[in-house]
Amino acid sequence: MECKLALAALVAMLGVQACDKPYEYNLPLSVTAHNLTLPSDAGSTHIMVYASGEWKASLAGEVDWAALSKLSGEGVNDLVFSYSANYGIARRVGVVLESGSDRDTVFVTQKGPVTSPSFKLEYNTLEVLKNGGLAFIPGTSNLYYSTEAIRVTAIYTDASGKKDTVLVAPENASTEHWIVDAVKRYDRIGLDVSPYSGTGTRSADLVVSIDDPTGRNFRSLFTVKQNTDSPMFVLSSISGTYNNTAAEYTAKCTLNNIYPYSDDVFITCKAGWIHDIRLTKNGLMFSLDANNSGAMRSAQISVNFIDLAGKSVKGEFTVLQKA
Repeated sequence: MECKLALAALVAMLGVQACDKPYEYNLPLSVTAHNLTLPSDAGSTHIMVYASGEWKASLAGEVDWAALSKLSGEGVNDLVFSYSANYGIARRVGVVLESGSDRDTVFVTQKGPVTSPSFKLEYNTLEVLKNGGLAFIPGTSNLYYSTEAIRVTAIYTDASGKKDTVLVAPENASTEHWIVDAVKRYDRIGLDVSPYSGTGTRSADLVVSIDDPTGRNFRSLFTVKQNTDSPMFVLSSISGTYNNTAAEYTAKCTLNNIYPYSDDVFITCKAGWIHDIRLTKNGLMFSLDANNSGAMRSAQISVNFIDLAGKSVKGEFTVLQKA
């Protein structure tokens, strides 16, 4: 009996000593959850990091809608992930955690009010000049707040029929990948095209898609053609006479291959009653205010364009509006 009591006392004593010993966390690196879903409103959330030593934190990619409260820590600790309001499609970024040679990632997805992304292009074919430059194809979309999610992919086909698919980006540009870069806007897609010294016409198929973390994808297709043409712009008439009511009009063109170069086409007009002047595939569009002056009025619209090789074209159109 005395032996049993002594054994029990020894076990109890060892238990007390074990409780007094500080707990040592021995997991190299871990997190509570690898996937977080956040609402579309602005806010913040805590990410708990479990580590036995020092650790570093960073965002996987450059984003302007999220930030971390700290980029390093030690042991079991947390950091705050802050985010702005999202008015577009859902978006996602990874929070990368590193401790020594160990690495882990927490993927954070923020919901968005736009649940069916779309981008409808105005033309099926974009024809660009031999001297290249930045050419645009217009379109309509609901991606005003989500242009960073737009992806443009080019499909090149060689003489043997072999296809080469590549993301349009400067790092992928080469002699064969002659579409150097893509400018993505909610109402148009711009393509930076390299000069062409060959004969005939070269072409590539383009796919406009969206990087949506929820998997709701779309595809818009069009073809880019580059030939040996120099800039051409000829209006079908030098003037037009219009009614005194406010309306939109188009002065037709017989030759016009500069319309995709909207950033480099310079349109001038000194009349304040003529506005929203722009060049389209069909011609020169403009809007007129109502003429309440009691007399016919006139003004001139001038169009000027110079390509990357210095070749230029210009056109002038006189607008006459009845009283």
